[in-house]
Amino acid sequence: MKINDIKSNDDKSKTYKVLQEKCKKALEHEDYGTLLLFEYAMFEDRLTSFLYYLHLIPNKNKLELPPKLFYIIKPFLRKNSSPQIKNISTKIAILKILIKDSIPYLKERHELIKASIGLADYQKFLTKLEDWIGIRNAIIHSSFSKNIEELEYQLQKIAIEGYSLTKEINKYVNKIKSQKYQILLTN
Repeated sequence: MKINDIKSNDDKSKTYKVLQEKCKKALEHEDYGTLLLFEYAMFEDRLTSFLYYLHLIPNKNKLELPPKLFYIIKPFLRKNSSPQIKNISTKIAILKILIKDSIPYLKERHELIKASIGLADYQKFLTKLEDWIGIRNAIIHSSFSKNIEELEYQLQKIAIEGYSLTKEINKYVNKIKSQKYQILLTN
């Protein structure tokens, strides 16, 4: 079974509005499992947008770093990394590299983050998101081996925190997107 992709900005806007409303309703009805599902999907999408608007990837539909950029950042990534961005942890690892201001090719992107978000807020957000993903993964991948009271408490806590983080990431992506900076993507 295949789900059709979004074909236009209007489609994207409509999908976002509907899914954000579903998140809001899931929160209101304390359906934390559903909320967690949509939050994770939103983080995947918004992190891709972050990479795109920072001109780290040339295309949102093809999650691959250009060869020059991959060569520059490869020492900062996990061993055996490839130009393909295969998971949310790799997206975050790439975005964390931009905190450093000593990488010439990435200096403009560093300055853009510094000017539009602030380095401290940016770093704090990425750390909160990594922590959120760690707890989310523990809940998703080992629910049946956890104490039910603790599991339900953590699920509620992380779903509510995730809801707040989705608003934060949207704000940051929009700040980056709206900047007048022109960062050239070179291969």
